[in-house]
Amino acid sequence: LTKTQVPTFTLSPTSLSLICGDMSSRTFTVTPANIPSGANVTYDWSHSGWDLVSQTTNTYTLKPSSATALPSSVDVTPRINGVAQDYKSCTVSRATFGVASMSITGEEYVCNTGIYSISNLPANISIQSVTSSNTSVATVSSAVNNQFTVTKVSDGLVTLSVVLRNQCNQTATITKPLQVGIPQ
Repeated sequence: LTKTQVPTFTLSPTSLSLICGDMSSRTFTVTPANIPSGANVTYDWSHSGWDLVSQTTNTYTLKPSSATALPSSVDVTPRINGVAQDYKSCTVSRATFGVASMSITGEEYVCNTGIYSISNLPANISIQSVTSSNTSVATVSSAVNNQFTVTKVSDGLVTLSVVLRNQCNQTATITKPLQVGIPQ
């Protein structure tokens, strides 16, 4: 009694997380196993939002068509002698908007007014809003050319919050605690 091995296919990678603005090429590979001798294996690829860079029988190298629009998943349907097998898919998602390299610069103490900005602010990231956690202690002006002013209203503590937006319309918030006026 001889048991026939079942043909299988694996796609690598099976998931991909793209950083906003990343236009680098990615290679997707289908690996077949237990294919009957003499069988004709072909692959039908689907990759909306990707541009084809190069291909072989079982490998596609693709790059995103846009720096800001997230491309679709990459799907492949293997065929053995024209018969479709279970399709394989690589799920594509948007990576979290990272702001670890950016911070609010300026003094931690505000006597009457203080001028603040965002350090390491890339050109493709904008300041969406700047707020004070307690406007009865301090107010903050809108950002102009990466600068904003905190103005004392009364003595106390506030948290300065800045919402940043990248070119993919993702937002992230960075904060800075401030002592305003004379400590209690």
